[in-house]
Amino acid sequence: MAFDAEDLKARARAETGLAEYGDAPLDESLIRFCRSLREEARLSPEGVEKAESLILARLTERLRIEDFIARHPEVLDQEVAPVVLLAGMPRSGTTAFAQHLSEDPAARSIPRWESLSLVPPETGAHTDADPRLAESRAAFEQAFKEMPWRQAILPNNYDDPAEHGIVMGLTFLNLQLPTLYHVPSWQAWMMEQDLTAGYAYLAKVLKILQWAKPANFWSLKLPPDLFGLDAIDAVFPGTRFVWSHRHPLESISSVCSLSASLREKQAGANVDPAEIGPAQLAFQAEACDRAMAARAAIGESRFIDVYQSDLSRDIPGTIEALYARLGLEFTDAYRANLTARMAEKPRGRFGKHEHHLDQYGISEDEVADRFSAYIDRFHSGRA
Repeated sequence: MAFDAEDLKARARAETGLAEYGDAPLDESLIRFCRSLREEARLSPEGVEKAESLILARLTERLRIEDFIARHPEVLDQEVAPVVLLAGMPRSGTTAFAQHLSEDPAARSIPRWESLSLVPPETGAHTDADPRLAESRAAFEQAFKEMPWRQAILPNNYDDPAEHGIVMGLTFLNLQLPTLYHVPSWQAWMMEQDLTAGYAYLAKVLKILQWAKPANFWSLKLPPDLFGLDAIDAVFPGTRFVWSHRHPLESISSVCSLSASLREKQAGANVDPAEIGPAQLAFQAEACDRAMAARAAIGESRFIDVYQSDLSRDIPGTIEALYARLGLEFTDAYRANLTARMAEKPRGRFGKHEHHLDQYGISEDEVADRFSAYIDRFHSGRA
């Protein structure tokens, strides 16, 4: 039977020759996720194979991480470096923003090649001898051939910063997954869970990554973090939150387009666009509501707002102003890296991503109404 959690765990053990998944949460969310995939996701046979491969990848990585820690327990004695967390709805410009922030030589992000294989080699990590580099280059080249449309929606490469959704997926407490799969029962259950344990496991993984390459501070981002700002604050005290803002009327249809493309072409699902729109509208608006409530509890002094319209006009100037508020040095080396990136990788180089709300069964009035509190707070009076 497809999506049998115990069978998948056994297959991961057989593949790696390892046995221990550790004490962090795993089973309940995995079992529920598998059931939802089996009963609700409407996957093609190829989609079933891809989804099981995704689950196996997370399970094998979890086994390797626990094995690494068993062999290097001293890794856990480290303190996680300070965290600057880029928050914001998906399609609010956070991917490009994170790429720009990662150009700071003092910042430590998780490059995509590292996120695909988190356990470092015993020697040669983050050098040309690191075998993960060549493997990731090849994987991205293959993905570009199979999904050329993806670069217009998510322009990134193997050495760009990754989101930490892959790490959250090690406990299957990853709220990215409803964008990729139609899993409403799992999503409803997940939205009632305390995400602290998932972020605690992220902290464990960050210690492993620091062991391979030290960090002055971590630059992290994952749009569904909006659901877990309180948990992030509990696990990473003192985190500075940089909230990236784009008007929901511009971002929601883009989210729907991304979800539809990923579900159809990457997950191999039967997609109903009119179903995606209302579901994404409710999901993303709830994320904003929870984030605003968490922000009020954490305190305004820990949050800095950055608008995509400002970044579009002046990337270096906007980030320099951000760094002044963060108390970080905006160095000449960082400015030079930013300038080089802007020249080598200009915005829109892969074409324009076209998307419209009416394709997904929702209207501008519905978006404006559901996001009214967020719009009034952050977009009222802005051009």
